[in-house]
Amino acid sequence: MSSATFELGRSLKGDSGTAVMAGDRRSLKLKRLNLGGNELSSVPQKALSILENLKKLEMQENGIREIKEGDFEGLKNLDSLGLAHNKLRQVPPRVFSHLTLLNSLELDGNNIEKVDPDAFAGLEATTLQCLI
Repeated sequence: MSSATFELGRSLKGDSGTAVMAGDRRSLKLKRLNLGGNELSSVPQKALSILENLKKLEMQENGIREIKEGDFEGLKNLDSLGLAHNKLRQVPPRVFSHLTLLNSLELDGNNIEKVDPDAFAGLEATTLQCLI
């Protein structure tokens, strides 16, 4: 008898994301989460910090203006982060330092004027694929 492994995912694109924001216990096992198109103005750090199994997070097409160190703390298994088409203007130091497994980062469609030299401190530069 063989066993199958299913990857849990949830798309809240165009939804308020109330289930995840309220700390829905089923969310703790999520592997993929799409929060795109929700008019978020910032990263919901507190809600995301409990999603330690998350591998892919999509937050494209929101109104996120700023990302800061600690926004992605707790997402220790994240390997793909989509922040495309937001309102980001800069990438501050150590903002991705907790994402040691990150290998795909999408920042295209933002008006990024400044990327701090230490923005990617703590990451394996040889494995990170970044689209700006």
